[in-house]
Amino acid sequence: MMKRLVVPLFVAGMAPLMGCVGGGAASTSSAGHTAVELTVDSVVATRVPGACGVTEPPFSSKDDFVLEVTGDSKKPTIGELTVKLAAEVATGTPIELALAGETAGVEAAASPDGTVQVSLTLEVGEREIGSSRVASVVVTVDSMPATDGQLLSAEVVIDFVDGDEVDQTYSAPLRTAVVICPKPAAN
Repeated sequence: MMKRLVVPLFVAGMAPLMGCVGGGAASTSSAGHTAVELTVDSVVATRVPGACGVTEPPFSSKDDFVLEVTGDSKKPTIGELTVKLAAEVATGTPIELALAGETAGVEAAASPDGTVQVSLTLEVGEREIGSSRVASVVVTVDSMPATDGQLLSAEVVIDFVDGDEVDQTYSAPLRTAVVICPKPAAN
């Protein structure tokens, strides 16, 4: 039987909610990975509308949704974890991402159809995880909001080559970004 540890579910702008995350620093997952909890400062959820120059644009299939997770500056771990989701991404289905490798200290991964993209920046210093090399990434979108204020929520499972595993759910109320239309090039 796998041990379970109750940890705060991080929701930006609200007091921590209690959520359940498998593992903890001392437990081992069913795949033999050591479960590690990353310390998080903030989680922000943003909708980037597919339309520009529109005040309060309606939700559309061209929108992108972004969860930005910022690590705790007092306990260096992750600098930032960004999960970018296309509007048509399936909810409730684990999506295994293909690793794109590391560029300038940022690990990246994406789903084959491009509906899910993840980037991870690890901070230098004492880490909660032993290795910065990512072995696999799986994302399960738990909820896709239909209006501002609703929660955008996704479980992110990151396995590292040294056997550490991060399995946490990140949620935040959605806010829509303002997209300014680019100016046409002068001829």
